[in-house]
Amino acid sequence: MTLVESTLAQEGPYQASKWLAVQVLLSADEMCSLVETLGPGLEIFSGSEMTPRGSAAEPTTRFLDSYREYVSALAAGEVPVESTHRAMFSTMWTLDPACLYVLPIDGQRQLIKPRRPVVQLQPHSIGYSSVDGRLRPMVAGPDSITWGVQFSFPQIYQDSKYQVYKVDDPELFPNVKLFKSIQRWLRHASQPTAFEVQGQRICVPMRIGKGCVEWMHQHPQLQAKGIRVIV
Repeated sequence: MTLVESTLAQEGPYQASKWLAVQVLLSADEMCSLVETLGPGLEIFSGSEMTPRGSAAEPTTRFLDSYREYVSALAAGEVPVESTHRAMFSTMWTLDPACLYVLPIDGQRQLIKPRRPVVQLQPHSIGYSSVDGRLRPMVAGPDSITWGVQFSFPQIYQDSKYQVYKVDDPELFPNVKLFKSIQRWLRHASQPTAFEVQGQRICVPMRIGKGCVEWMHQHPQLQAKGIRVIV
């Protein structure tokens, strides 16, 4: 489906809040299974970079290839090269392309922007503080630990006419169904993660796919900090 072109003046700023988020590190096969479960109606759009005018959804195969490369590096004891996966890990997932629009930049380039709630994907890294012994999600920086991706979805949305909605009706907001499907699948295929740090067990809500367990001891950033996953 071709996205409609529009302007910021017509659409207004995208206003969403009270985000639900789940952070997870899956194996490549598990991520492929998740995408297959979400069905052929899933479309993935760039959320972070300008694309050529006229371009539309990214092939799901491109995302899966990027994710497989990322996981293969970790399993081999290597830190993934951020530039090879950041674009595909910074995307918007939707069951209805009408939730997005094209913002032309010039004759050659465009941005794709949300107009109604979509599932947002971001690269995810964990931060560890030796001061309080805590592991925190979505911490960027040279000392952070790469840990898959974050899926997020808002609970509150304000449209361009300043009408505020609770985002819970799939008839109005089709991606309610998409996010719930992701949550449901992750509950069955992954689990909260328990780490051992300096002899102390630390349980966190960030999830790990069952298919990652066999190579998790190879994660180079965990090794460097003396942190291990307890299974």
